Amino acid sequence: RRPVTAGARRPHRATVVLLVAVLLLAVGTWVAYFSPLLVVREVAVAGERQVKADEVIAAAAVPMGTPLARQDVQGIAERATRVPAVQAASVTRQWPSTLVVTVTERQAVLVVRQGADFLLVDATGVAFDRVPSAPAGAVQAEADPTNRQLLADVGMVAGALSGGLGREVTRLTAASPDRISLELRSGVLVNWGNAADSPLKAQIVTALLKDDKPRKTIDVSSPNNPAVR
Repeated sequence: RRPVTAGARRPHRATVVLLVAVLLLAVGTWVAYFSPLLVVREVAVAGERQVKADEVIAAAAVPMGTPLARQDVQGIAERATRVPAVQAASVTRQWPSTLVVTVTERQAVLVVRQGADFLLVDATGVAFDRVPSAPAGAVQAEADPTNRQLLADVGMVAGALSGGLGREVTRLTAASPDRISLELRSGVLVNWGNAADSPLKAQIVTALLKDDKPRKTIDVSSPNNPAVR
């Protein structure tokens, strides 16, 4: 009989190693995607302050008992944003059995009176909550609470009122998208015009308020040609 050489044994060993690797991959895939060992048993919520975790979990509608690897994390995140106060959400897997939904809550930049209550509105014009009293730091606005585009314009203006200027505003009025105005604590009325160039308009108003000249109105509806009276 012809002796078996080392060179002849190498292909056999390579085949065995390949088969073992394929088998391990198959077992790992089965454990991850089909085994009951790595199914979702818990949903946790992170990042919430005002939003209730139970509300986020209910909206996310995670299919419990389904393996972590087969969870549609993007779909779960999208469902979590159905909670009005949730601006964005992301989902991560924590092995062996937990999904974590991390939320970013909307921040109120203005409030709009609706009956005896106030609607909280973020900088994008989304009204996301209704409260009995206006929170500190939010600009009070008079605008049609059913007009989403108008609320978006007003939200853009309120979002530009950072720092000291925002604290000086006592009321924001929006009769229409082109007729937005501010009333300041000093009694000065600011004709803002529309929401375009709001950051620039805020800078101009802030600069004009720094001098001690008496004035009743500031008009920045045309920011390249502001007027003071």
